[in-house]
Amino acid sequence: MGELVGIIIPVYNVEKYIRRCLDTVISQTYKNIEVLLIDDGSSDSSYSICQEYSKKDNRLKLLHKENGGVSSARNIGIDVANGKYISFVDADDWVEPDYIEMLIKTMGGGNNVIVFCQHFSNGNDDKYINCGVYEGNYVDFFREDIKIGYVWEGLYPKSLISDLRFDENFTIGEDTVFVYSVAKKAEKLYRLPIRLYHYFDRIDSAVYSTFNEGKMTRLYSWEQIIKIYADDKYCCNKAKATMVISWNLLRNYYFDEIFRKKYYKYTFKYYKKYLRYYLISRNSLLSKIKFLIISFIARIILKKYK
Repeated sequence: MGELVGIIIPVYNVEKYIRRCLDTVISQTYKNIEVLLIDDGSSDSSYSICQEYSKKDNRLKLLHKENGGVSSARNIGIDVANGKYISFVDADDWVEPDYIEMLIKTMGGGNNVIVFCQHFSNGNDDKYINCGVYEGNYVDFFREDIKIGYVWEGLYPKSLISDLRFDENFTIGEDTVFVYSVAKKAEKLYRLPIRLYHYFDRIDSAVYSTFNEGKMTRLYSWEQIIKIYADDKYCCNKAKATMVISWNLLRNYYFDEIFRKKYYKYTFKYYKKYLRYYLISRNSLLSKIKFLIISFIARIILKKYK
């Protein structure tokens, strides 16, 4: 039968999408799963839909809590999970039938290994990617620019994450901090050349909403990652280069009054501080030129609104 795998699904006002998600989860080719549905105080019919499914399949366990955000829901899932391994699925996404099977096959019964798949970002991607399995430790992944950071791409031994929790103060970037934290603890990481997870890019998600203070947690998350890797100069410098991506905040919210008055100088400070790490990174020359142009525009705007 294989080891028990816990699949943690935070649920909040997703009545339009939750059936699609659950249909693909309960249809996994790997059968020994427990599905932990953590309802985060939904005000629509999400909870009743989950009740319907849990009555039909005893592998589904439904918990209800007051609204506290996706991180608090995931943390409760970790607390109550019984599986040797843990995965995470968002309720508006869905997965391939062999999502768990492929991940756990590569895991090979390990207790100090993380296996990542890749994801579909739109309906036109090919499932299989023309490259081999990449394996190494966290330093190797940094060195080769192997991207991690989406918690739902991975399968994690519960013993490896037992002392970690998602930061409940973060709106964006909470999963990035979690993944980089656990990756540093693992002896080996695998990245499969296969897309097994379907990410649904909702325009009403936190990523695309108008500016609010929660958007700043994208920057704060990389502040934390830099601290996590402070004892490793190479990886720390790579993290500083990646943090420059936070400059997207300026690009997206140049003319937002709240951002401009309260956060513009703060983000600009980090941009200047870490820009050199980005310029010596492996990013393309075109992307570096774009960032320099953005920097020039930002300086003009900053002077205008001082």
